Amino acid sequence: MRVARLEFEPSGYSLWLAGDELEYLVSLDPPMCTCPDFSFRLARGRPAPCKHLRAALRAAYWGAREEMRLPDSELIRVLAEGRPPRASRPA
Repeated sequence: MRVARLEFEPSGYSLWLAGDELEYLVSLDPPMCTCPDFSFRLARGRPAPCKHLRAALRAAYWGAREEMRLPDSELIRVLAEGRPPRASRPA
């Protein structure tokens, strides 16, 4: 599974990308993932981390991840569309 940390500049805000064929946005604080599994668990009243959130937590702890730096203008688009950035490039 690919895991990448997205750092937005100059705000310093960060999100994560995690996934295999499809990539989902992940936040560690508060814990959240845009995948259907996370939404279904939350809707059922049984919030639990999905595999994407667990992968991002492991990557944050162990440091095994890609790093990407993007402008804050891209953060606004990513949050508004709820999708990963169009052109992801390693930092």
